[in-house]
Amino acid sequence: MCKFEEIEGWRLSNGKTIREIKNAVHEEVNLGRIYLIISILLAYMGTISIQAQSCEGRVYLKNGTQQLYESNDRIDLPRKKKDVQVYRNFFSRQCTSDVIPFANIDSVVVWNATSKQNVRTLVPLENVGWCWLYVNHPRLQVYIYASQDYSVTDMGGMKAWQGNTVAAMFLIPSKTACDFYVRQTDGKLICLGDTYKKCDKSFIRELCHCVGLSQEWEKKLIGLDEHNRSSMIQRVIEVLDDKQ
Repeated sequence: MCKFEEIEGWRLSNGKTIREIKNAVHEEVNLGRIYLIISILLAYMGTISIQAQSCEGRVYLKNGTQQLYESNDRIDLPRKKKDVQVYRNFFSRQCTSDVIPFANIDSVVVWNATSKQNVRTLVPLENVGWCWLYVNHPRLQVYIYASQDYSVTDMGGMKAWQGNTVAAMFLIPSKTACDFYVRQTDGKLICLGDTYKKCDKSFIRELCHCVGLSQEWEKKLIGLDEHNRSSMIQRVIEVLDDKQ
């Protein structure tokens, strides 16, 4: 009687042994499982997100009133086009929560409890969502919209997140928004594109047009060969201040 190992070693008409065929089948099964796991992750990637950061803040309503949340109270950092979640007695069992509608809010000012002097403002922009007021100059208002939310650091700085958090964990590329918006003097909002892209000529021209700088200034700013868009915005502010 033949042993099982001997049978596995028999070569078939295609030149392969039974053992080789069995190993190939096992590899295909394992690959199928991996593809299935990746498919499930991709399917849920757009719906999974880290819980919004809670911090101290003040909500300014369109009716002229305001609501303060500090000490034991907290407010979730606004995101996308969602209503704002607020809490009283956040750290106790008596904690109560409420929701302030997106449409009722004029702006939200937030800060970290460890750095109360550093405040950040978020504004609900129509047809865009919650935006961080990045620059508030008499002649230039710049906002940043981040579809993957914001966070306030311990030192009071603001971070606008780009890229899907879950996708980044698995090194999978994902397309999300993190864009500059500029409000023109007529009140119209202009999208200047991705905050992290290279500062090119079209970005400089559009920015200069929004604040009314001449073509001569456009050429000077382009000649600086500045690669960072945030740095170019700062350059434009310096020009505006010098012209006052």
